[in-house]
Amino acid sequence: MATDFETKYTNANIDQDATEYESDLFVRLHAKLSNTVASEELSIGLIAAILCAQCRGDAVVRLFHDVTKDKTADQVRALFPAVREAITIATPFVGLPNCMPACFGLVNELKRWNIEEVEGPRRVNLQDINYTTRGLETTGALYRGVGNSEVRTMVQQYFPELSYFGRTTIWGYLVGSSPIFELKESEMVVAASIAAIGATRQTRSHIKCAIQIGNSIDSVTSLIDTVREIADWNRKPISRDLDILQLAEELKQNLATL
Repeated sequence: MATDFETKYTNANIDQDATEYESDLFVRLHAKLSNTVASEELSIGLIAAILCAQCRGDAVVRLFHDVTKDKTADQVRALFPAVREAITIATPFVGLPNCMPACFGLVNELKRWNIEEVEGPRRVNLQDINYTTRGLETTGALYRGVGNSEVRTMVQQYFPELSYFGRTTIWGYLVGSSPIFELKESEMVVAASIAAIGATRQTRSHIKCAIQIGNSIDSVTSLIDTVREIADWNRKPISRDLDILQLAEELKQNLATL
């Protein structure tokens, strides 16, 4: 039975016939992904981003509860910043309304632990660093050898404000300046988010970005497999036409021509 808080905040956006959260499934997915990515913290952050992209932010707190039920309050405090950071990075890709149920649910869970504030490193304020330059550096590092340069050219030519917002705020401030994740980890959050919303063409590009910036083919494959399982559970499946080995080979060939 949902509490008044859950009904008002955490579960407000989900469909009445939404698939029920399955503890065994998500604990298994988290454990499996933890074995192939950098850390448990990154794993739960990636799954949180996937769930927000699938409009199931309500399930994020359920997973967080499952993962932390045997931990101490200090361990919860240590884990939370990575989940917060993954949701923050995912937001421009999946939409703020899809992320808010996860935020509300996590607030309620932290209050259950009597945690009123979570310290953690913060980004430098917008006025104190040139995030446009940082964004150019970030996209240059991520998209090297990926191709599709015409996409950025078209957006910059016809949607200059959107281009500036993406370069400065998304790639410069959010993805390129994470105080929690390395760039290759932030890119995994981006790839997870884009894959989970079903944007197939952009997913192919970001699979290449993730590999190019230093993630192993095994970890990227595990990530996309996790997206598929969650999407199938949620009855919003993603494309099966994502050949990671082929995309890795295309990346290799592109890099050889630079």
